[in-house]
Amino acid sequence: MKMRILTALVLAALTAACAAQDAPTEPVAWVDPPEILSDESDYVISAATATVPLSPEELRAYLAENGSLIAFMEPVGSIAPPVDSQAIRGTWPDEGSRRRLIQVDGHQILERSLKNEVTDFRYQAFALTSGAGWAVDHIYADWSLTPVEGGTRFDWTYRVAPKYGILRVFMNRMRDNELHPFMQGAMDRMAAAVRTEQQTVSASSQ
Repeated sequence: MKMRILTALVLAALTAACAAQDAPTEPVAWVDPPEILSDESDYVISAATATVPLSPEELRAYLAENGSLIAFMEPVGSIAPPVDSQAIRGTWPDEGSRRRLIQVDGHQILERSLKNEVTDFRYQAFALTSGAGWAVDHIYADWSLTPVEGGTRFDWTYRVAPKYGILRVFMNRMRDNELHPFMQGAMDRMAAAVRTEQQTVSASSQ
Protein backbone atom coordinates (compact mmCIF):
# COMPACT_ATOMS: atom_id res chain seq x y z
CA MET A 1 0.00 0.00 0.00
CA LYS A 2 2.79 2.44 0.92
CA MET A 3 4.56 1.68 -2.37
CA ARG A 4 1.36 2.36 -4.32
CA ILE A 5 0.91 5.69 -2.56
CA LEU A 6 4.54 6.62 -3.17
CA THR A 7 4.27 5.66 -6.83
CA ALA A 8 1.08 7.69 -7.20
CA LEU A 9 2.76 10.73 -5.63
CA VAL A 10 5.80 10.39 -7.91
CA LEU A 11 3.58 10.10 -10.98
CA ALA A 12 1.55 13.13 -9.91
CA ALA A 13 4.72 15.16 -9.38
CA LEU A 14 6.11 14.07 -12.74
CA THR A 15 2.87 14.94 -14.54
CA ALA A 16 2.94 18.41 -12.97
CA ALA A 17 6.59 18.87 -13.94
CA CYS A 18 5.89 17.91 -17.54
CA ALA A 19 3.10 20.45 -17.76
CA ALA A 20 4.92 23.31 -16.05
CA GLN A 21 8.36 23.22 -17.68
CA ASP A 22 9.04 26.36 -19.74
CA ALA A 23 10.71 26.01 -23.13
CA PRO A 24 14.23 27.50 -23.43
CA THR A 25 14.60 30.80 -25.27
CA GLU A 26 18.15 30.06 -26.51
CA PRO A 27 19.70 27.05 -28.26
CA VAL A 28 20.72 24.40 -25.76
CA ALA A 29 24.48 23.89 -25.67
CA TRP A 30 25.98 20.48 -26.43
CA VAL A 31 26.76 18.38 -23.35
CA ASP A 32 28.46 15.03 -22.93
CA PRO A 33 25.93 12.28 -23.71
CA PRO A 34 25.04 9.61 -21.15
CA GLU A 35 26.54 6.17 -21.62
CA ILE A 36 24.53 3.61 -23.59
CA LEU A 37 23.34 0.91 -21.19
CA SER A 38 24.87 -2.53 -21.68
CA ASP A 39 21.81 -4.39 -20.42
CA GLU A 40 18.85 -3.81 -22.74
CA SER A 41 16.46 -4.91 -19.99
CA ASP A 42 17.27 -1.64 -18.20
CA TYR A 43 15.42 0.22 -20.96
CA VAL A 44 11.70 0.71 -21.51
CA ILE A 45 11.35 -0.40 -25.13
CA SER A 46 8.85 0.72 -27.74
CA ALA A 47 8.87 -0.55 -31.31
CA ALA A 48 6.98 0.32 -34.47
CA THR A 49 7.07 -1.30 -37.89
CA ALA A 50 5.85 -0.82 -41.44
CA THR A 51 6.35 -2.57 -44.75
CA VAL A 52 7.13 -0.10 -47.51
CA PRO A 53 7.14 -0.87 -51.28
CA LEU A 54 10.70 0.41 -51.78
CA SER A 55 14.15 -1.14 -51.52
CA PRO A 56 16.18 -0.17 -48.42
CA GLU A 57 18.26 2.21 -50.55
CA GLU A 58 15.15 3.79 -52.07
CA LEU A 59 13.50 4.13 -48.67
CA ARG A 60 16.51 5.88 -47.13
CA ALA A 61 16.61 8.21 -50.15
CA TYR A 62 12.88 8.90 -49.81
CA LEU A 63 13.24 9.77 -46.13
CA ALA A 64 16.22 12.02 -46.83
CA GLU A 65 14.24 13.90 -49.49
CA ASN A 66 11.02 14.19 -47.50
CA GLY A 67 12.05 15.35 -44.05
CA SER A 68 12.79 11.92 -42.60
CA LEU A 69 10.23 10.50 -40.16
CA ILE A 70 9.89 13.94 -38.58
CA ALA A 71 7.64 15.01 -41.44
CA PHE A 72 5.13 12.29 -40.53
CA MET A 73 5.00 12.80 -36.76
CA GLU A 74 1.93 14.19 -35.00
CA PRO A 75 1.34 15.04 -31.32
CA VAL A 76 0.10 12.26 -29.07
CA GLY A 77 -0.72 13.11 -25.45
CA SER A 78 2.25 14.87 -23.88
CA ILE A 79 4.59 14.10 -26.80
CA ALA A 80 5.32 17.17 -28.91
CA PRO A 81 6.89 16.23 -32.26
CA PRO A 82 9.98 17.94 -33.68
CA VAL A 83 9.36 20.60 -36.30
CA ASP A 84 12.93 21.68 -37.02
CA SER A 85 16.55 20.61 -36.55
CA GLN A 86 19.80 22.55 -36.20
CA ALA A 87 23.16 21.05 -37.13
CA ILE A 88 25.76 21.13 -34.38
CA ARG A 89 28.45 19.05 -36.08
CA GLY A 90 28.63 17.29 -39.43
CA THR A 91 25.74 16.42 -41.71
CA TRP A 92 22.90 14.39 -40.26
CA PRO A 93 22.62 11.37 -40.34
CA ASP A 94 26.33 10.76 -41.02
CA GLU A 95 27.99 8.76 -38.26
CA GLY A 96 29.35 11.10 -35.61
CA SER A 97 27.09 14.00 -36.60
CA ARG A 98 25.21 15.96 -33.96
CA ARG A 99 22.05 18.02 -34.08
CA ARG A 100 19.52 19.85 -31.97
CA LEU A 101 15.82 19.10 -32.45
CA ILE A 102 13.24 21.84 -31.91
CA GLN A 103 9.84 20.56 -30.83
CA VAL A 104 6.53 22.15 -31.72
CA ASP A 105 6.22 23.52 -28.17
CA GLY A 106 9.69 25.10 -28.30
CA HIS A 107 11.47 22.47 -26.22
CA GLN A 108 14.72 20.96 -27.46
CA ILE A 109 16.47 17.59 -27.65
CA LEU A 110 20.11 16.81 -28.46
CA GLU A 111 20.91 13.91 -30.79
CA ARG A 112 24.03 12.17 -32.01
CA SER A 113 24.37 9.62 -34.82
CA LEU A 114 26.11 6.44 -33.69
CA LYS A 115 25.97 4.37 -36.87
CA ASN A 116 24.71 5.09 -40.36
CA GLU A 117 24.47 2.20 -42.75
CA VAL A 118 21.67 1.79 -45.27
CA THR A 119 19.96 -0.97 -43.32
CA ASP A 120 21.20 -0.11 -39.82
CA PHE A 121 20.93 3.43 -38.44
CA ARG A 122 21.50 4.06 -34.72
CA TYR A 123 21.29 7.27 -32.73
CA GLN A 124 20.97 8.63 -29.21
CA ALA A 125 18.68 11.39 -27.94
CA PHE A 126 19.23 13.11 -24.60
CA ALA A 127 19.18 16.40 -22.66
CA LEU A 128 15.43 16.82 -23.12
CA THR A 129 14.42 20.30 -21.94
CA SER A 130 10.75 19.42 -21.50
CA GLY A 131 9.34 18.04 -18.26
CA ALA A 132 10.04 14.56 -19.65
CA GLY A 133 13.73 15.33 -19.12
CA TRP A 134 13.12 14.91 -15.40
CA ALA A 135 12.29 11.24 -16.06
CA VAL A 136 14.30 10.34 -19.18
CA ASP A 137 18.08 9.94 -19.00
CA HIS A 138 18.44 9.18 -22.69
CA ILE A 139 16.93 7.32 -25.63
CA TYR A 140 18.90 4.81 -27.68
CA ALA A 141 17.10 4.27 -30.97
CA ASP A 142 17.61 2.47 -34.24
CA TRP A 143 16.16 1.91 -37.69
CA SER A 144 16.44 -1.60 -39.12
CA LEU A 145 15.59 -2.04 -42.81
CA THR A 146 15.13 -5.61 -44.02
CA PRO A 147 14.42 -6.51 -47.66
CA VAL A 148 11.20 -8.55 -47.93
CA GLU A 149 8.90 -9.60 -50.73
CA GLY A 150 7.32 -6.46 -52.12
CA GLY A 151 9.66 -3.98 -50.49
CA THR A 152 11.29 -3.33 -47.12
CA ARG A 153 10.31 -4.08 -43.55
CA PHE A 154 11.15 -0.95 -41.57
CA ASP A 155 11.54 -1.45 -37.81
CA TRP A 156 11.97 1.60 -35.58
CA THR A 157 12.93 0.89 -31.96
CA TYR A 158 13.11 3.33 -29.04
CA ARG A 159 14.93 2.28 -25.86
CA VAL A 160 14.14 4.77 -23.12
CA ALA A 161 16.41 4.86 -20.05
CA PRO A 162 14.55 6.14 -16.97
CA LYS A 163 16.58 8.32 -14.62
CA TYR A 164 15.14 6.53 -11.60
CA GLY A 165 13.94 2.94 -11.25
CA ILE A 166 10.63 3.94 -9.69
CA LEU A 167 9.76 5.74 -12.91
CA ARG A 168 9.53 2.50 -14.92
CA VAL A 169 5.85 2.28 -13.99
CA PHE A 170 5.26 5.73 -15.45
CA MET A 171 7.43 5.02 -18.49
CA ASN A 172 5.64 1.75 -19.23
CA ARG A 173 2.32 3.54 -19.11
CA MET A 174 3.60 6.36 -21.30
CA ARG A 175 4.98 3.82 -23.80
CA ASP A 176 1.63 2.08 -24.13
CA ASN A 177 -0.57 5.19 -24.17
CA GLU A 178 1.60 7.72 -25.97
CA LEU A 179 5.01 6.66 -27.27
CA HIS A 180 3.97 3.58 -29.24
CA PRO A 181 0.96 5.32 -30.87
CA PHE A 182 3.24 8.28 -31.67
CA MET A 183 5.83 6.05 -33.34
CA GLN A 184 3.43 3.72 -35.13
CA GLY A 185 1.37 6.65 -36.37
CA ALA A 186 4.43 8.23 -37.98
CA MET A 187 5.37 4.92 -39.61
CA ASP A 188 1.85 4.36 -40.93
CA ARG A 189 1.63 7.87 -42.39
CA MET A 190 5.03 7.51 -44.02
CA ALA A 191 4.15 4.15 -45.60
CA ALA A 192 0.81 5.53 -46.81
CA ALA A 193 2.56 8.56 -48.35
CA VAL A 194 4.96 6.27 -50.25
CA ARG A 195 2.08 4.21 -51.63
CA THR A 196 0.12 7.32 -52.61
CA GLU A 197 3.13 8.74 -54.42
CA GLN A 198 3.66 5.49 -56.30
CA GLN A 199 0.01 5.33 -57.30
CA THR A 200 0.16 8.93 -58.56
CA VAL A 201 3.28 8.22 -60.61
CA SER A 202 1.75 5.05 -62.00
CA ALA A 203 -1.47 6.80 -62.96
CA SER A 204 0.33 9.69 -64.66
CA SER A 205 2.41 7.32 -66.75
CA GLN A 206 -0.59 5.54 -68.21
